[in-house]
Amino acid sequence: ELSKRFTILDSFNKEAALDNETGLVWEMIPARVMTVWKNAAGTCAKKTVGGKGNWRLPSLKELETLADHTIYPPPALISGHPFSNIELHGYWTATEHEEYPVSAWDVNFDYGIIGNDFKVNRNFVWCVHDKEYSYQNRVFGHWVICRGGPKPPLLFPALNQVHRFH
Repeated sequence: ELSKRFTILDSFNKEAALDNETGLVWEMIPARVMTVWKNAAGTCAKKTVGGKGNWRLPSLKELETLADHTIYPPPALISGHPFSNIELHGYWTATEHEEYPVSAWDVNFDYGIIGNDFKVNRNFVWCVHDKEYSYQNRVFGHWVICRGGPKPPLLFPALNQVHRFH
């Protein structure tokens, strides 16, 4: 049963889910393709899920919100998740190791643990998308789409509009 934590998004053709706790949008069926770390961010940047681009490699803090090391048998994902195709292996994050420049952090969904791996090794990629809001700017009447954050920003004129006063 789907947890109230997740909402499957019609705006992404039901191919992505909003995490209502973090405000992040996750692809529901990550591709089963392994890559070295230097190519992982580009894999996400080129991706289209639910007809939308602008995907990115998640940070360690973002990806670890999906793991639960108390879940057995694997995959070690939080209860009530909508995801499938999750490998029992490491998934790259955009977070490089602070002390070892040849390593980057990963999250392993076999046991739900955080680790690091040499960047030349191959791991899976699970891409994330920032939440989009669309709302009508009450001052100018334009529709504005904004990304990120749990709440819409303050009102401002749409940037692609030129206002001339005669």
